[in-house]
Amino acid sequence: MTLTVRRLIDADAEPARRLGFEAFGIPATAPSDPASVRQPGRTWFGAFDGDTLAGRMVDREYDSYFGGATMATAGIAGVTVAAEYRGRGTLTPLFTETLSAARSRGAVISTLFPTAPRIYRRFGYEVIGDFVTVEVPSQALSAVAPAEGVRTRRARATDVEAIRRIYDLWASEQNGP
Repeated sequence: MTLTVRRLIDADAEPARRLGFEAFGIPATAPSDPASVRQPGRTWFGAFDGDTLAGRMVDREYDSYFGGATMATAGIAGVTVAAEYRGRGTLTPLFTETLSAARSRGAVISTLFPTAPRIYRRFGYEVIGDFVTVEVPSQALSAVAPAEGVRTRRARATDVEAIRRIYDLWASEQNGP
């Protein structure tokens, strides 16, 4: 099997969405917005067997902090291979093309949230963290007294810049955010 890998164009948006539904589940309510591969900070790639979209992958462009500095990052997302193409090497040319394009735009690190880690190890990915949900009963928060002089309120759109500054201050002291 010979696959052709290229950036997805507008005409590929609906097949890419259908492939995503196959892999990640069909929403209970059909989307009312048209399918699109034009999203800021995201570059979509597809592996084609002739005219058939066999797999897709997205490069999400963002920065990660390491050692106090930001590093251009390729966040690999939306990895999907059609059922009949699984186990046939479809991911290899997709990763090759996607990561090559990411390097060309300056990305020096790549991240992935793997739902099936074993599949991605051969491409250099390894599980280094986890996502944990912690539930705190809201009544437990009523026992926490605010510090003297502190007043709380709901966040507003005008708070976004201040929240971002606080996040960046925290993130710059970590490796990975």
